[in-house]
Amino acid sequence: MSEEEIATETEQELQESEPEIPPPPPPTKRAPRKKKEVAERSVPAAPFAAPLKVDADFWGELLATSRAQDRAARATQLSNLVQFK
Repeated sequence: MSEEEIATETEQELQESEPEIPPPPPPTKRAPRKKKEVAERSVPAAPFAAPLKVDADFWGELLATSRAQDRAARATQLSNLVQFK
């Protein structure tokens, strides 16, 4: 056998032994996204609050109360540290 005959025989054998693979199916298109329905929102009305009646000494009383609380807290801290015998 000549080299050409061997080459053609091997090509024929390869073609016969390889099963034909069908081409893959084309990709399917996805469905379009559904749009969300935007409902018109009604803004709830803010509850009407009665106006605050502020005393003239409101801030002064608030400051005095805050200072009294700070003094009490400080006294508690120091009483835990100092023990008289």
